[in-house]
Amino acid sequence: MKPNPTPCHRIAMAAVVLATFCSQAAPAARAVRGPMDDLHVTLPLEQVNGPCTPAAYVTYFHPWPPYTNTWPNVSDYVIINCDGDSGWSNYSARGVGYVLSPKGNFSKGDAVLVTVYGHDLNPGGGELQIGGFNAARPEMTFSGETYTGISRTDYPATSADRVRIADLPTVLGSDFDLSPFAGGDPESVVYVFQATMPAKNLGMRTSGVLFSEDFDGGWHVGSDIGGSFGPGTLPGTNLAVTSGAVDVLGVLNGAGNGSCAANPAGNCLELAGHAGPGSVAAIPVFDLDPTHTYIVQFTAQAPQDLPLTVHLGGSTWDLMIGTKQKTWRLAYTPVAFEAGVSLTFSGSSAADGDHGPVVSAIVLCAKAAGTTGKCPTP
Repeated sequence: MKPNPTPCHRIAMAAVVLATFCSQAAPAARAVRGPMDDLHVTLPLEQVNGPCTPAAYVTYFHPWPPYTNTWPNVSDYVIINCDGDSGWSNYSARGVGYVLSPKGNFSKGDAVLVTVYGHDLNPGGGELQIGGFNAARPEMTFSGETYTGISRTDYPATSADRVRIADLPTVLGSDFDLSPFAGGDPESVVYVFQATMPAKNLGMRTSGVLFSEDFDGGWHVGSDIGGSFGPGTLPGTNLAVTSGAVDVLGVLNGAGNGSCAANPAGNCLELAGHAGPGSVAAIPVFDLDPTHTYIVQFTAQAPQDLPLTVHLGGSTWDLMIGTKQKTWRLAYTPVAFEAGVSLTFSGSSAADGDHGPVVSAIVLCAKAAGTTGKCPTP
């Protein structure tokens, strides 16, 4: 009679006993990548004391050392509300993102996206220094977190928690790098969101439209003097201000000051603010491959002839923007692979010290190497 098969059995023969033990492979260990830079914004006091109207902020999981490539390609947005009666004078928020693979393979199965939002302890600075809010009455609240990968399918957060900083290691796990919160009050609270997304949606889009911005979701009043936006996430856009100050113009301003001649029916960005000229960079970064030609397309106009510098990877264009509206298409084919490059627009001078080049309908698209032409209009 054959013995019943079992996961583990022993066979004895004469004086020799051979023990055969089942060798069960250890479960694959989960892996975590992050923290990655996400939201970085200061709410204008006009908005806070308006009273504060909830507003959505679109941003990206941005590579952060040692994660300096373009992975993952995930955008997200969150709705921020604030307590205008809290007595605060600086409503600055910062968020960090993490990607967790339950089986340690970020190319297969599902990945868990985690975002933690708190109070920016270093507003305007580059380092990730995040604190929390008053547990009894938070000065800022966050809701409606939604993630989008390269499939452009929205994945709303399935878990939304208000957590004490002291409890973050327990809630998230000891394998999460929570060093950005080291300077925060352990008893203060932060907002933690989680959602599951197919890992294949985390990859980098390689052709077609890689970036598009028409400023329709932006605000027109910033927190800097004169209503300009200083360094940090440009609210409602996929851009960050990297130096100086900028203004968002257009229909957001109604019939008041700040019309957008470059885009009369919509909105645009003026690369100058109350403090003079400014620069912006796309929040996502891009991998450039020599098998593609990359086209930077945008419309621009200026109150007088003003310089504008556009930079993408190994290519820099120094342009002169005139008083007549013009659509620019700048083509670049890299000679070698370039990983994690940025797209930037910089003004270096301003008319009357306050008015700079105005750009709208920014698109970056990738075509087969040697192919030029138009990008789709945002």
